[in-house]
Amino acid sequence: MAALRRMCRRKTSALVERAARTFETELGAHVEEVAVELPDPIQYFSDYWAPQALAALEDMVIGHGFDPALSERHFAEFAQRARGVSAVDYYRVAVQTRARIAAGFAAVFARYDLLLTPTMPVAAFPHPGPEGGPVTVDGQPVKEPVYDFHRFTEPPSHAGHPALTVPCGFTEEGLPVGLQVIGPHHADDAVLRAAAVYEGHAGWHRRRPALEVS
Repeated sequence: MAALRRMCRRKTSALVERAARTFETELGAHVEEVAVELPDPIQYFSDYWAPQALAALEDMVIGHGFDPALSERHFAEFAQRARGVSAVDYYRVAVQTRARIAAGFAAVFARYDLLLTPTMPVAAFPHPGPEGGPVTVDGQPVKEPVYDFHRFTEPPSHAGHPALTVPCGFTEEGLPVGLQVIGPHHADDAVLRAAAVYEGHAGWHRRRPALEVS
């Protein structure tokens, strides 16, 4: 039940894989690695949300006299992607592409009770500066730094699946890594039970980083 994408930092992958093994070796679950067939989640994120961002921006300008020049740069650039998007284009994203996401998860949950993934492709990262997020993952360039770290959490939300995240370890630098537990439709109780059992057994939630006081 562990799905790991190529765009995931090795340190993060290793901790999530260890957490998945804990489910099998110490908590009595049967665990297999599976592939979830999904459209690119970041492209979908852009195609689905950009028109809504543009509508929100225009509503603020028209209804409240908002100066668009005051918009946060990434938000303004994101909204402008929707210029020229037709109703047919948006229909294909909101209905057809979204249906592909649902089908990808449905194929997994036809065989498995839960799905384990990283919460993000990377551990907690420093303030990203003007780029908005990490620009590389294990040496691979990231096309959309400001959105890429959503790639594991965006798809289950759009397919309507319950999901939550729990701590599953720390990198050598002391940075936290999250494990996402995803369940079938209406299986919120199973997700909560699995996460609670793992959290109570592993105890990562009780660890606190050392604070430096200057």
